[in-house]
Amino acid sequence: MKNLDEPDVEWSSLPGYEKIEPLLRRKTMIGCTLVRSLRVINYVVDGNFSTDVILDLVHDYGDRESLQIVFRRCHQITIEDTHQICGLAFRDVFKRGWDLTRFEVYDYEESKIGLFCHRFEFDKNTEQIAVADRDQLRNFSPITPQTSGG
Repeated sequence: MKNLDEPDVEWSSLPGYEKIEPLLRRKTMIGCTLVRSLRVINYVVDGNFSTDVILDLVHDYGDRESLQIVFRRCHQITIEDTHQICGLAFRDVFKRGWDLTRFEVYDYEESKIGLFCHRFEFDKNTEQIAVADRDQLRNFSPITPQTSGG
């Protein structure tokens, strides 16, 4: 009997896989992967509320390139932790008959993230991510309110 947590869609069969295949060959990004950024974008189109989720994954935080996945028309979004994902998987849920829902996306190892979406797009992201200067962090002191001496 098949484990219900196991993905039923192979990464290589997903739309847009050819864009990210070279990146996946260089780094192991399907298994345990660090989350560089996770953005949730809400908007209204033709009077209907919609949500997109943009996920940038890297092998190491110092990597210039990230694997970017843009999930469109998301619902039932659950995010438990945004540090790493240890088994991102896709399940085709079209047969359930939900309008505008095609995929379930989830972390089958640790259930850190889960969502349902209409579609998604893969891409490589090469934007530079600002990293705080360590000296600034070492010398950081919180602002404290000043009292007047009167």
